[in-house]
Amino acid sequence: MPWQRRARVAAGADGFLLKPVASLGIFQQEVLRHVPTDRRPLGPYAVQAEMIHPDPLAYRDDLDHVQSLLSHDHTPDILSYAAQFLASVARAAEDAVLSEAAAGLTGHCSEAGVARIMGLIDMRLAARTAL
Repeated sequence: MPWQRRARVAAGADGFLLKPVASLGIFQQEVLRHVPTDRRPLGPYAVQAEMIHPDPLAYRDDLDHVQSLLSHDHTPDILSYAAQFLASVARAAEDAVLSEAAAGLTGHCSEAGVARIMGLIDMRLAARTAL
């Protein structure tokens, strides 16, 4: 993703933080790097070593959201949004199968991609009914 980083910085971004962010310390360091020098903490400060883990209830809500979108609309804009949103959410949840399948929502044979995504979402929601 180096080209994305360069493109965003060239477009005026102050920085670039690739998602999903796995470590609170990495997030903290990146935010503090952009705080004006006179407003930064003085001296050493604690860096959080805590790892970030996806919230299973939020993941379920996100899957419900995509399922609802795709149940009603298959326009190119909705498919593009759903593909990007779902890929990001699935990567954060370390769901490689769903992340890769999200790419099938756009381009040639998108209806087959929608059917596949809907099936994968149904399986994941059914498996999480105990939550």
